[in-house]
Amino acid sequence: MSEGESTLVRQLEDAVAKIQRLEEDPGSGSYEDLARLYFDQADALSRLGRSRDALEAYDAVVAKFAGADDPAVLETVCRALYDKADTLFAEGDTAGAYAAFREIPERFGGAEDSRLRAEVLGARVRWGACLIERGELLNGIELLDEVLREASEVTSESGQLRIAQALGNKAWALHRLGRLAEALATLDELLGRFGDSADPDVREQIAAALDEKADVLVEQGEYESALVVISQLQEKFAGDSDPAVSRPVAGSVQTRARILMYYGQYDEAAAELDRYKKEHLANSSLDLRASALEIEGTIRLDEGDPEGAIVLYDQAIELARESDAEGGDGSIVRALAGVNRADALVRTGRTDEARAGLETLIREYRADARPGPQEVVKRAKRALSGLRGPGRRPRFRTRRR
Repeated sequence: MSEGESTLVRQLEDAVAKIQRLEEDPGSGSYEDLARLYFDQADALSRLGRSRDALEAYDAVVAKFAGADDPAVLETVCRALYDKADTLFAEGDTAGAYAAFREIPERFGGAEDSRLRAEVLGARVRWGACLIERGELLNGIELLDEVLREASEVTSESGQLRIAQALGNKAWALHRLGRLAEALATLDELLGRFGDSADPDVREQIAAALDEKADVLVEQGEYESALVVISQLQEKFAGDSDPAVSRPVAGSVQTRARILMYYGQYDEAAAELDRYKKEHLANSSLDLRASALEIEGTIRLDEGDPEGAIVLYDQAIELARESDAEGGDGSIVRALAGVNRADALVRTGRTDEARAGLETLIREYRADARPGPQEVVKRAKRALSGLRGPGRRPRFRTRRR
């Protein structure tokens, strides 16, 4: 058992013991304390991967405390419903997740307490994000726009966080649709409204927004502007150990490396990749690790080592598949590694294998409307037509929030 798992087991045991004491002696704590302990129990079960037990524990929170008058207790009920919905969505039970998310505004939509109103906003924002994650981009954007219109007068810190989240998720969806100008406008709105926030949760949204903006600028061919945004991101969050912040910072290091490759500055790109390995690799997600391998393969190809590049591309593709299997998004890394692998194969004289790989890639990504995959398909078709190397290219988004 890992140290993290041991900590969660202790959290679970501690919550169970305290619940028993409080229920035996109600005077030893408050009703709010009891509700929080019930939630902590469910949370620990969820983090331990015991989803079925966690769902039952979330239901117990709702059943026991939903009739309370104290807004602090009801806020815990909202959190239980929210996390129940997230658990169901992760398990593929979309209908169950939607029902749990809807229960929050149905129960608390008319609440005057600012914390409860923020929770209602949060449920709707999260459902919009879920719609986007499962590919219903337009429906997700429509719901988030409704939330943003209705939240225009929300001033609480938690409410402001939900607005930032709504803007960030909307921008990501617009980016995936290829509506890059609208995505940039939405990101600029988020950064303009919340860029100076000291709230740690809002700062996570700022970091993600800067990273996303750099990606969009790259896709528009505005590489110098993208480098400026990357510098802003890295300077603003230098030394921040929050994983939710360090992830976009790590991604921005890779983005800079890809831009440098686009300019033919492969030595500088290699230095950026070394920096990523030293500062970020240990805590990176599978898709970022796969992306790093793809970059290293392309550097190796430029150095005249196609066999070494093929090994790295194969590793990148395998790691990206693992990311997909665990709910990540390694699809664009696989596409980039696949089209560059074909280039390397041609250079080693394995033309038939290169042709087969390109044909497979085109079939797999032809229907993917995102700008990144469509650009890769175009490159694959050009390479297939003359079996020429697809050349250097900008980076497309490989990370999901």
